Amino acid sequence: MKVDPNIALSDTGFLFHASTGDSFSVNPTGLRILQLVKSSKTVEEMVAVLAEEYKVDPEQAEEDLFDYLQYLRQLKILIDE
Repeated sequence: MKVDPNIALSDTGFLFHASTGDSFSVNPTGLRILQLVKSSKTVEEMVAVLAEEYKVDPEQAEEDLFDYLQYLRQLKILIDE
């Protein structure tokens, strides 16, 4: 999975989809997840990072991550390679 190349992502969490004109804002956690995806982390690596950084149970981090990644796919922000 990767962030659609037509997505511009700012350091503040503003996303712009150049091909559709849609724009989105994400909170700091959403921004962190998008940064991890852009850095080509595996899902397992992302879960470990999120669990550590946010001091949550790895199982909860995994569940929340899967839900968010699915949401990003629905919005066409993420695409599968």
